[in-house]
Amino acid sequence: MTSSNTLYAVYEVSTEWDLKKLGIDLDAVEDWYVKWDTLRVKRTKDSEWEEIDPISSADLRQDNAEIFCHEHPDQLWLDDVRVDLL
Repeated sequence: MTSSNTLYAVYEVSTEWDLKKLGIDLDAVEDWYVKWDTLRVKRTKDSEWEEIDPISSADLRQDNAEIFCHEHPDQLWLDDVRVDLL
C-alpha cells in the first residue's frame, strides 16, 4: 500500500455587488466587466470607467456566514483523486 502525498481542501467563496444600492443597471450601461474582484462600469459612451469594490467580506460574513464557512470544504482531493464528502 502506498501512502498519499497531497490532500487538497477546496473552499468556494463568492463576492457580490448590490447593484440597486449602487444605482447601476447593467443592461443600461455602455459597458462593464469584472477583473481582479473589481466591477468596472462605463455608464455612458463619454463617461470614465468606474471601479467598484464588492461588498466587504466582513459585511458578507455577518449577513451570510454560510458563504464563508471554512468548517467544511466544498471539495476534497487526495493526490489527484476526488474524495466523496459525507
